[in-house]
Amino acid sequence: MMIRTTLFAVVLGSSLCTSGSAFAWGDEGHEIVALIADHYLTDVARQKAEAMIAADPTTFTEHELAAEATWADRFRDSDRSGTKEHYNKTHQWHYVDTELDAADLDAACLG
Repeated sequence: MMIRTTLFAVVLGSSLCTSGSAFAWGDEGHEIVALIADHYLTDVARQKAEAMIAADPTTFTEHELAAEATWADRFRDSDRSGTKEHYNKTHQWHYVDTELDAADLDAACLG
């Protein structure tokens, strides 16, 4: 029994030391969440979402719900090698940091 416990600890420790970097959600995670959300949309909400997607004039993503879920990241990163105007204006919009015991959403969302 001691050998199994030791072996388990060694394998677990080794796997933790060699695991790859976490890249948060990435495109695939955003797309999965969009597809799950799509499952719960009412017909009216789906029609509105499809109309908004169809009206998107940009070429950052394909014009369908799962791909559009990555639009904000694509827009934010679209000029990183140049002026960084998009990045500087929007990089803080991607998430909200707030303290759970004293939530101030106005401050967290930059007013």
